[in-house]
Amino acid sequence: MTPRKPKPARELAARALCRKAGLPEDSTFEGRPMWESFLPEADAVLEAIGWVEDETRQQTGASGAQLRAKMMTDDQKQETMEIEAALGRSLIAWNHLEATIQLIVYRLGGGTGQTDILTARLSAQTLLDVLETLVNEFADEGLKSPLLHLHTYFSRLKGYRNDYFHGIRLVAFTNDGEAVALSESREARGRLTLKQESVTAVELNEFTEHCRAAQRFAGHLVAAIYGLPALHPELPAPTWQEMPALPDKKKTFPLRLLNIEPPQTASQE
Repeated sequence: MTPRKPKPARELAARALCRKAGLPEDSTFEGRPMWESFLPEADAVLEAIGWVEDETRQQTGASGAQLRAKMMTDDQKQETMEIEAALGRSLIAWNHLEATIQLIVYRLGGGTGQTDILTARLSAQTLLDVLETLVNEFADEGLKSPLLHLHTYFSRLKGYRNDYFHGIRLVAFTNDGEAVALSESREARGRLTLKQESVTAVELNEFTEHCRAAQRFAGHLVAAIYGLPALHPELPAPTWQEMPALPDKKKTFPLRLLNIEPPQTASQE
């Protein structure tokens, strides 16, 4: 009997991380074994300790990422760069939108140095909560409806932002050869849940366009709140008859972990 070939260190490390996360390592996700989702983390660990896996790597001194790049075709390299560029554009568009909303919060909150201190480094969720409260309490009646529309727009985009910016681990290829970004995140809100999904460059570009549309809308609101039309009468006055259409609510694809029913108490029996 031919002896089994030992598994590579990358696979062993990725399988161990997969088991540590409580996931079945040989189950299928997006057409690939579940343990392969943990290869980026495994590579990071192995490269941090200077692990050399085989003669090829020892001779070339190449990292795992460099070796994978050499194995990709030119088309795959191009598709990978397109997804990475799309992710970068979406990050810039989100930051621009967030900064514009911060200008609105600053003005509605009084526009003083104290306001600047209190609103510094707000998380996206806190920024949403503060915006809604300030609009309901202090905004002009004529601006409340568009401002609350902006609040809803920003809230929906935040769901995409969380999964895209905090969850994307690596770029991989489907069985059909399509390049996708693999996103993974964990939640522990009463139950431990793992969310995984694949994201295409088209989806990232759609998110970017939504961020830009929301930012343009927010920019008109900034002009109205700061009184810019009165200062610059040559500019067209902003109107709110056509508020931008809202994006769909973000769908999640959870894999629930530790799905064990709690034991019944004596009162339940």
